[in-house]
Amino acid sequence: MTFKIKPRFACVCAVFSIPLFIASVDEQNTLTISGRVSDPSGAAVAGAEVSALPASGAPTTAATDSDGKFSFADLAPGACLIDVNHQGFENAGKTVNLAPGAALEQTFRLAPGKTDFRQSPLWQ
Repeated sequence: MTFKIKPRFACVCAVFSIPLFIASVDEQNTLTISGRVSDPSGAAVAGAEVSALPASGAPTTAATDSDGKFSFADLAPGACLIDVNHQGFENAGKTVNLAPGAALEQTFRLAPGKTDFRQSPLWQ
């Protein structure tokens, strides 16, 4: 038994499969950063302000939860500055390189000190 695919049916199938292909390519070009913020003893720092400043795209800010954990999703690939601030601790920050489709885990151990948001890497 031989089946023939009509041109109209093939065209309709092609048109409806394009959004699925674009969505899968887009998923590969975004990534997540998650991590934990702790004090010098390793205890979680809840309520720390964590900011992600990607080279392309808008900055995003999150607060750490009771376990000191934070997460950012749907960031664009490339360089990204991660900045952490919490009252009573020195600011911490690092620049990471985000590869397409990757999930990055970052850990920050904050040193006790005075917080001056103007000295944060985001303000320099």
